[in-house]
Amino acid sequence: MTTGRIWTDKSSCARLNVPSGKGARIIIAHAGSRKIGLVPGAGLVFKGKKKTGDYNGEMNSAVWLKWLQDQVLSKIGGGVLVVDRAPYHVKLTEKSRPAISSMKKSQLAHWLE
Repeated sequence: MTTGRIWTDKSSCARLNVPSGKGARIIIAHAGSRKIGLVPGAGLVFKGKKKTGDYNGEMNSAVWLKWLQDQVLSKIGGGVLVVDRAPYHVKLTEKSRPAISSMKKSQLAHWLE
């Protein structure tokens, strides 16, 4: 017999059987606030395909950015998005690269623009 844990938000419409120990994982992301709670239609839930090793790689910047664009940003208009420093939340591109201390004044001015 396989043991497991259950995740529930105490309603009859949201219940997931969560695997216990080794094996596939369920990845959950959602948006919400203290004022309104969870934003309707902004949930992302999927079963990870990796059964061993680091399953965290399945939630990456491409998945996260698509979720933000398709399900979150249009629903939180006028709100503030607060994220932690998870690796998939930070994607360095030429436009998003931070300033460095060795920049000359002209380079820093260009970076600020």
